[in-house]
Amino acid sequence: MPNLIEAIELRAEHWNDDPQPFVWHKPAEEIIAKVRRGRAGLGQVNSATRH
Repeated sequence: MPNLIEAIELRAEHWNDDPQPFVWHKPAEEIIAKVRRGRAGLGQVNSATRH
């Protein structure tokens, strides 16, 4: 666990050292449709704890 904490802290320290713009690889319409499908699927999931 100490190695994981150290790795996370190191990454956080250097987060903006070499910033790169985020490049979308799919059209917005396709991403939105996928999110809608995912939300619809989650609405059909029965929770084992009945929440």
